[in-house]
Amino acid sequence: MNHASDQAAPADGPNPKSLWWSLIIGLLLAFGLLEYAAHRWLFALEQAAYGRETSAAAARDFVCQGASNHPVCASAYARSGRPPVALWLGNSQLAAINRMRPGDNNAPALLHADLAARGRYLVSYQMPNASLDEHILMVEAVLPTYDPQLVILPVCYDDIRETSIRDDVRAMVDLPGVRAAMAADPLGAEMLHVASAGTTEAEVSTDDPKSVRPKVESAIVGWLEGHSSLWAKRSSLRGMLGFAVHTLRNKMLGINSQTKRPVPPSLEAERLARLDQFLREMRGRGTRVLLYVPPYRQNVSGPYVSADYARFKARLQALAAANGARYADLDAIVPGPEWGMVTDDLFGFQEYDFMHFTAAGHQRLAAAVDAQLRAMQF
Repeated sequence: MNHASDQAAPADGPNPKSLWWSLIIGLLLAFGLLEYAAHRWLFALEQAAYGRETSAAAARDFVCQGASNHPVCASAYARSGRPPVALWLGNSQLAAINRMRPGDNNAPALLHADLAARGRYLVSYQMPNASLDEHILMVEAVLPTYDPQLVILPVCYDDIRETSIRDDVRAMVDLPGVRAAMAADPLGAEMLHVASAGTTEAEVSTDDPKSVRPKVESAIVGWLEGHSSLWAKRSSLRGMLGFAVHTLRNKMLGINSQTKRPVPPSLEAERLARLDQFLREMRGRGTRVLLYVPPYRQNVSGPYVSADYARFKARLQALAAANGARYADLDAIVPGPEWGMVTDDLFGFQEYDFMHFTAAGHQRLAAAVDAQLRAMQF
């Protein structure tokens, strides 16, 4: 039989005061952890791709990344008197120097000086892990600015996995005159489509123009960014968390920079087809192209599957020959001692660096590219 006492609410339920104290203590601990991360770890995140041994070279007015600093390079070129231009695309290999010392220069700075002595001008656009689509979109976007006589294009085997276009590169199409110029030729029009396909729904405003919500949200966000360092650094904090999870996951699974990472054949074929289209358009424009395989560490086993990599280089060489471009295999020009290690500042894990080398390596790369340009009578 059920009694009234059986249905009574228990007298020993949770204490509301203890719940509030738990919440307050949890928030304080979370806030403290975020503050510590913002002041101790975010700098390390900015250098995460390089590691402790490697640093980006000093900023130059002939080296840019995208729309945010394109005006700097464009203005410097205009001040130079607009001599004939060589446009060098690249990734972080061109920017960073391992074990950098005062006075060290990277390859673009060295080649820029060499070409200036011959009445030529080098301008370089580079982004870490740059995709082939980003390179091609960048070339199409800066044609009206520089009308380059020669394009220097490294094709990094590892980077053909990258297919995204970052906002700073995508924004190049919105510079004055760029969109119309790109729409006037088949490849340019296709790259406009590729760039627009990468636009997320969040970037497209669907708000009622009469709505006050966007204004209120903008005011709140602006106030928070001006008064809260944590809020202003929220994107970096999210990136730090992603980096930490990725690093720990790789460590637990035994994945490192030497782990073999085959490139899917379908992706390779797609990338090479896009490259073929680019080379054909450059030939039609009368723009010469130096297509080269970038330096790759040789003294230890690396992430490339040897047979696949050799076949890939052969395909690059064949594409260059078919389209009147010059091909150079520069993968072995930097000896082992001139490469570095990647030691991340967050956990201290260390592994071989297959992308960045010392200033001596940059001198070798600049000299090798310059030799190719001289052979092309540029």
